[in-house]
Amino acid sequence: MERITIDPITRLEGHGKIEIFLDDEGNVANTYFQVPELRGFEQFAIGRPVEEMPLITNRICGVCPEAHHMAAAKAIDMVYKVDPPRTAKMLRELLYSFRAPMDRLGLVPALEKLTERFRRETGMHMLFQNDCRPFELTASAELQILRIAQEALANIRKHACAHTVRVLLTRRNDGAYMLLVEDDGVGFGSALTEGHRGKHIGLAIMEERARRIGADWRIESEPGEGTRMELVFEVERNSQGQASEDGDSRTTKSETTNYTVPFPLLRPLPDEDSGRLQGIGSV
Repeated sequence: MERITIDPITRLEGHGKIEIFLDDEGNVANTYFQVPELRGFEQFAIGRPVEEMPLITNRICGVCPEAHHMAAAKAIDMVYKVDPPRTAKMLRELLYSFRAPMDRLGLVPALEKLTERFRRETGMHMLFQNDCRPFELTASAELQILRIAQEALANIRKHACAHTVRVLLTRRNDGAYMLLVEDDGVGFGSALTEGHRGKHIGLAIMEERARRIGADWRIESEPGEGTRMELVFEVERNSQGQASEDGDSRTTKSETTNYTVPFPLLRPLPDEDSGRLQGIGSV
């Protein structure tokens, strides 16, 4: 029997390790998660009302308080044997992912990691294309753009039933930059965006994030025709980076696909004045 030891586990408060035992055919026979260090945080919880646990446990760690808060909230659900409504679950997910760290290398590496993770977790055919010369944004703008991409992909995962998803970062002819997220899923009708705002939290949050950075956010969808989300934002001229005089715009192919890029979009990009993409005024 073969033994694989991962010691220590990084980003774990205290010490810990994982041991994996493989049988003669290379299959996992047993796994063990060991935390030899006793920290004693449970003493803070003994004798306290169960409803206080989310307020106590999220102080265990300054790096991941959301994870402790969420675990405590789910424990309360189990104590009372309740299933939270869908809106509450969505709010919890937004809370948990809100402070996901931004890649220190910038927006493009963060988008690459995001799309690779999406492909790995969903099994969908994910394509990512960066068709821009290097440019710089403020940390706040990068974070908001990444969060919009996260929310768009989360909606695809939950609702689209898609086979192919494409994320494109490009620069338009008018000098503005565009993040495009589109899928070939089931789509939806305009009625979805015309109901009560609380029923469409994800769309509302994307729109608000775009507003914070002065970006133009639009979404287009029809039943059976997939969904297309477009975010158009500006970059300061002196931060757009320099490319060689005879060089074309830099095109990067993510490891999430074996296809050669540039590739055609599911549907052609709209002309600047075509007006085909309709903004959502109330979601």
